[in-house]
Amino acid sequence: MSILVMSSLRARICSSILIRKYCRTVCRPRLSDSAATLLQESYVKIRQLCADIWLVRKAETQIKRRMGIGSHISERRLIDELARMGINDSIVRRALIIMHQRDEVEYKRERRVILRKA
Repeated sequence: MSILVMSSLRARICSSILIRKYCRTVCRPRLSDSAATLLQESYVKIRQLCADIWLVRKAETQIKRRMGIGSHISERRLIDELARMGINDSIVRRALIIMHQRDEVEYKRERRVILRKA
């Protein structure tokens, strides 16, 4: 980056920080009770979504460890093995659906057998 671009970027960051500090100290925004409740509910929903995404990624990692590329396994056996590791079967199914949408796995024999693709 050139020095001019870097100084311009620093100036924008500093001005945004100053604006935030000014607004917090001078304007002193207040939340109404209903707005605070709505904000808390939204925060809880976002945290829940983050937790779900983390669980699905964990399940995907375990599926990829369990199944080498080109290997196949029955869906029931895979779900049972991951359940023994403490992963909920609905999370495993969700992870398999996501992996299928990304074309990482393929279903065979009426969704009874899973084939791991590249």
